[in-house]
Amino acid sequence: RPSRHRVANDTLAQGEERFLTSFLKIEPDNKVIVYVNHSEMGQGSHTALAMMAADELDAAWEDVAVEQAPATDLYATGDMAVGFAGEF
Repeated sequence: RPSRHRVANDTLAQGEERFLTSFLKIEPDNKVIVYVNHSEMGQGSHTALAMMAADELDAAWEDVAVEQAPATDLYATGDMAVGFAGEF
């Protein structure tokens, strides 16, 4: 089974874009996109994730953005659903 990282690069990356992980993409102009597969409900998680990415990658704050992850199996958290709802 291919890794999520490989699937992201094979199916979602366009042109010179590259995914470092399935949740972190660097565009050709060095813009960083952080994909989040959970809803933001005022906890500040989107801001915190963007700050961590900027810090770790030495990226300018204005070059980092957070986007909702696409609704695909790549970003699904089936184990979490089973934990809440039981086997289905």
